[in-house]
Amino acid sequence: MACPAAPPSPNEPGAQQQKAALETAGCTGVEIVTVKPGELPEPRR
Repeated sequence: MACPAAPPSPNEPGAQQQKAALETAGCTGVEIVTVKPGELPEPRR
């Protein structure tokens, strides 16, 4: 089951810019993950 989309955060424009820069540099599978201050994203396996 897919999670509902989170509301955009104030950091969303910066995250989109960084994602675009990484993809331009050849990175694939770049994913934006919303976390709260002090949290770390869960590692993908």
